[in-house]
Amino acid sequence: MDAALSGPTGRVELGTTTLTIGRLPANQLVVNDAKASPQHAELRLDSDGYAVVDLGSTEGTFVNEQRLASYTPQCLHTGDSIRIGDTCYIYEVENPPTPTTTTGSLSSLPTITAQDSVLPSAQQKQPEYQGVSPIYSPPAQSGVHPTSQGYSVHSSPLPPAPQSAVVPQEEASNAPLPLSPPQKSHKMLWIIVGAAVIFLVLLGSIVGILFSLNRSTPARTLDAFCSDVRNKNGRDAFNLLSDGLKSQSTDERTLFISAINSGQITGCSYSSPTISDSDANAELTFTAIGGRSQTVTVLLILDSRGVWKINRVQIIQA
Repeated sequence: MDAALSGPTGRVELGTTTLTIGRLPANQLVVNDAKASPQHAELRLDSDGYAVVDLGSTEGTFVNEQRLASYTPQCLHTGDSIRIGDTCYIYEVENPPTPTTTTGSLSSLPTITAQDSVLPSAQQKQPEYQGVSPIYSPPAQSGVHPTSQGYSVHSSPLPPAPQSAVVPQEEASNAPLPLSPPQKSHKMLWIIVGAAVIFLVLLGSIVGILFSLNRSTPARTLDAFCSDVRNKNGRDAFNLLSDGLKSQSTDERTLFISAINSGQITGCSYSSPTISDSDANAELTFTAIGGRSQTVTVLLILDSRGVWKINRVQIIQA
């Protein structure tokens, strides 16, 4: 049996190997159609002849404008049209096999009129079609048909075999198995998960850096205090004192702020603080007008808000 596909690019002869059809150049039949999938369908030869199989394409494969179920072979017959996207092919068979019988001949058949022609009764055995796929019903024709007892003439089409008809065990064993759909790759899922993990790690690092930069320490409190002293900003320097130190008498508070605002202290420096749990101490050196300097011990505590405050300091006067 010589079979071929006739399409826009010409005639493609079919052999015994599977013919792959799709948009990719790796296919044996390349379909230049935007609606065709990269691997759209395939034609293969089995015991019943050539069959077309849709490989889970997006737009589908159509035989005589009937969409095929994915991964389910559909037997082809000469003259069938196969449509992929907007591209159509015609399946053609040359020298198709003809049915042969060993009994009966046309010349020995009696003349039968239309009145004598009746449909087979329920008790009569339906004709069996050898070599035909279970899902295919032969085209209805009137005229002479071969049977197991010879030939019979019918003036009306034979009823099609029901879809639920029992398939002989020999034919069922030779029937092609449906293709299993390829498993989807999880590569994209792993890429998304990996990107999410990297984002969370970076976000945690940024939050940690910002917290570290803004976290209160004894050194930062002393640095801000000395800066306020040098800039004659007594009010801000006073705010760096602990609540207990602020609650001292108004006169002492006024004297503290006035000593800084008046510029009596021209310089301020401190040593590296020594921290012990929620306490810290350091040496604070003040320089007064005229170059006279004095070093005092300053005590810092960690308040309930997690901020280091100066809890004891003595401001010298010129």
